[in-house]
Amino acid sequence: MTTGDFQPQPGQYGEPGGYPPPTGGGEPGGLGVRFGARLIDGIIVMIVSWILIFITDSMSNFWITGLFTGLLTFLYYLGFEVTQGWTPGKKVLGLSVRGPAGAAKPSVQQSAIRNSWTLLAIIPFIGGL
Repeated sequence: MTTGDFQPQPGQYGEPGGYPPPTGGGEPGGLGVRFGARLIDGIIVMIVSWILIFITDSMSNFWITGLFTGLLTFLYYLGFEVTQGWTPGKKVLGLSVRGPAGAAKPSVQQSAIRNSWTLLAIIPFIGGL
């Protein structure tokens, strides 16, 4: 078998015609638009986190504030992506999240994997970096 004889397996990355998704998912958003969506979503999560921190009077406890921020961010992205296919920040800027093979929305598992890094905020001092 020569190098030119390689045939990708169905569902494998790099499959011809595999991107953009055949259902018309379009092109991925640019870095600036994606950053803007994250910023909008971050502001929303921050407001809710501050309300929870104020209600529970846990401002001085780094473990609690990290837990609120990390867990809330994770659940925010997970909930919106799985149920809507977008977050409010993405919706405002015309972005959406697709599942593999052009599925309209990612599954719970797929969204959890792609957003698991947001749980790093739970680690005091280091997670916020």
